[in-house]
Amino acid sequence: MFLFRSAHNIYVLGNAFILGLFASPQAVGYYAGAEKINSAAVGLLSPVTTALYPRAAGLAKSSMSKAARLTKFSLYVMGALSVVLGLIMWFGSSLIVRIILGNHFAESGGVLKILSLRSPVVAWTNVLGFQWLLALGLEKSLQKVTLAALALNILLATCLAPHFAYSGMAWAVVISQTAAAFGIYIVLRRRKLNPFAIA
Repeated sequence: MFLFRSAHNIYVLGNAFILGLFASPQAVGYYAGAEKINSAAVGLLSPVTTALYPRAAGLAKSSMSKAARLTKFSLYVMGALSVVLGLIMWFGSSLIVRIILGNHFAESGGVLKILSLRSPVVAWTNVLGFQWLLALGLEKSLQKVTLAALALNILLATCLAPHFAYSGMAWAVVISQTAAAFGIYIVLRRRKLNPFAIA
């Protein structure tokens, strides 16, 4: 759990630090401003899976089909909410940045638009990673996926930041978190624990 939750802090603090090695403080400010808005928004998705985790863990011990149905329902609800959240940030990025950060951070609008793409990915990893994999006792698999995604994020950040500054850093986050979601899917497929199939 600590590693899973700490990964978010590494995305926030680590990426800003790496960007500062290759770009101006102003560019770091553009990225950090948009990232904080996006993190606050996607953070709204976490309490739901956190609240359902004890229920999913209990059902996993007594009835896998019921636990899978709960996870499936959670994924539908969280997926819908994340898509709506992502669309709001995508189409309202400029207005949101202007209201929260001010007119001097207009460049952050483009960064927020890129980061809005990770909303459905965060919902996927929260439900299938935290609520499902941990409930099944597969902490090590989730740890491996999380560490691999963090390594990919650092690699992409060091490659993209020197050339594309804050936009490259935003894409590094989106790509690495998408890779984490894909990694969780691979784990579930190999172990034949797809909740949709079980339900």
